[in-house]
Amino acid sequence: MKVSESIYIALRDRLMSGFYEPGTRLVEEALASELDASRTPVRAAIQKLIADGFLEQAPKRGAVVSMVGKSEIVDIYNLRVVLEGHAVCLASERVSENSLNAMKETVNRMEHAIDNKKIGYQEVLKEANRDFHYLIYESSLNPMIRSFGSRLLEFPLVIGRYYIYTDEQVRNSIKEHRQIIKAIETGDAQWAKSSIESHLMGALNSFKRKPT
Repeated sequence: MKVSESIYIALRDRLMSGFYEPGTRLVEEALASELDASRTPVRAAIQKLIADGFLEQAPKRGAVVSMVGKSEIVDIYNLRVVLEGHAVCLASERVSENSLNAMKETVNRMEHAIDNKKIGYQEVLKEANRDFHYLIYESSLNPMIRSFGSRLLEFPLVIGRYYIYTDEQVRNSIKEHRQIIKAIETGDAQWAKSSIESHLMGALNSFKRKPT
């Protein structure tokens, strides 16, 4: 793996985990020193993160963490309703046994996290939820859907406060995930599509009710 790629992954993971607050300025020289790397691969990683929408260009060889607002998140959800609805139809025809088992495992992780509430359980919930939806994109066996879908899943994670839900909402999400899996498993594309669309619209409506 190229140095610039490893730096890109490290910075992207920080952004997705909320390590950097929106609006934080990232300076090329400071990052190079912190990551014990030359400025060239750091510059390349920053440019890729700008292209991906995680960062915005700033003067003097730096960047600023993107300010993703509620309207942008709503747009992302609406795109997901369309794309994931198509992906789940394809997944109903093409999914492998391994992928189905992986989907079920993400639901088990969510259930275990909400039942036990150990330190960091909300991060476990967020990651398991992301993995579930990524598996739907992956199971479509369409490279473009998988690539674009994975980017849609990553963008909102920069704003961690938008992803804190009540126990009731989490348990309802778990129930809906199980229904989606059952629909995929039975090969009923229309049931799977209506289930995922209802699930995402429910999440969107909950999000809209959250205070800014």
